[in-house]
Amino acid sequence: MAQARADFARELDKLREDAQRSEERLRAAEKRALLEIERERALATRLQKDLDAAVQRAEQHDERHRTESETLRGQLGDARHQAGLMQGRLDALEATNAAYVDELETLRQKLSAVPVSDVGIAGRPARRTGVARKPMRTVRRDRGAKGPTG
Repeated sequence: MAQARADFARELDKLREDAQRSEERLRAAEKRALLEIERERALATRLQKDLDAAVQRAEQHDERHRTESETLRGQLGDARHQAGLMQGRLDALEATNAAYVDELETLRQKLSAVPVSDVGIAGRPARRTGVARKPMRTVRRDRGAKGPTG
């Protein structure tokens, strides 16, 4: 009976040691699982931050492009307005030029109708000799003088 008790005690000690090793393995596996979960959480947090940053950058780019597009549309409208104004001025100048051409042609026709005896040198009408002309006044300035006070 003492032998049976000793055998039983040995078996019981072995079972306790096995149970203790199993508990240690379980704790180690639990610890590894918790570390893995923590790594996954950290990775998920980092990825979420990266995603949020990418979304924010995309929104900023979108807003910047939208602003640039609106600015360019405004500039295009201004340029079209300026082009319209310039076209109007060009049309007015062309009309004025056409009127000048017509007037020039009319004057040429009138000039060609003037008898040759009335025409002086170089195709100009003859000067009237009886008209007195005012002499031209020349103003001399000393280059060093700045004015009346010197």
